[in-house]
Amino acid sequence: MIHKLGVVGHPVKHSLSPKIHRAFARQAGLEIIYDKYDIEDAELGLFIKEFFANGGKGLNITIPHKLNCIKYVDTAATAVKRIMSANTLITMEGGIFAESTDGPGFLKDLYVKEIDINKKNILILGAGGAAKSIISSICLGKKPDSIFISNRTQSKVNELIKLLGTDEYITPIDFSEYEMHKDQVRAMDIVINATSKGIDGKFSWEDDIPVHEETIFYDLSYSKDQTSFLEWASKFSNNGFDGKGMLVQQAALSFKLWFDFSPSTEEVEELLNE
Repeated sequence: MIHKLGVVGHPVKHSLSPKIHRAFARQAGLEIIYDKYDIEDAELGLFIKEFFANGGKGLNITIPHKLNCIKYVDTAATAVKRIMSANTLITMEGGIFAESTDGPGFLKDLYVKEIDINKKNILILGAGGAAKSIISSICLGKKPDSIFISNRTQSKVNELIKLLGTDEYITPIDFSEYEMHKDQVRAMDIVINATSKGIDGKFSWEDDIPVHEETIFYDLSYSKDQTSFLEWASKFSNNGFDGKGMLVQQAALSFKLWFDFSPSTEEVEELLNE
């Protein structure tokens, strides 16, 4: 039996997901077809419906569809209902089911890289679907000293703080209020880029970011070479990581959802770095 899978985004040609899932399928002894689908937002609902109606088993969702894909599913995981963002769809008995593996995949990659975020000051750049997932997972699973959010669209920062600041262990803070907290917070220990800014050019940020020489910079994006965010960050610190590790870890969780098989991730990440 051949299982039909894919990743949908706009753009999506850069995606490494087909390579990752084909490697997972070889481990599991499964036959899959995993394609990239470049779909604009106006066509997303019809595409999802037809993909699963025509025998599709699972979809990965990437930028910019992680929020809007929720409109076109029948049921969703508790975390998805809470943050209204998903990156994995599967057809089940009750229809199309949505899950978010970004946050858990991010935390797993931090664990693999031995990056401890407990009692750390964290700055998230961006307030979209990926930011929602990782901040929610951080708040639920870890205990940082502070989480600041900075985004070029202020309304999205306000929305995210309202969404995540109601019943968590820690309430995210608008980075524009950093001056009010700097006596207690001081510099950022970890800066995470959850934006797509810089993918097609140089990265820059509107605000000055207080860092120190040991600050860790983590880019949720990835590229064949150094990402523009990490190139920008190199003037502050040599502790930089791109998103390949998170990509592999969240993909493994998606694969587990689809096939109830937990693939080995170490050899696949090594494959991507070759």
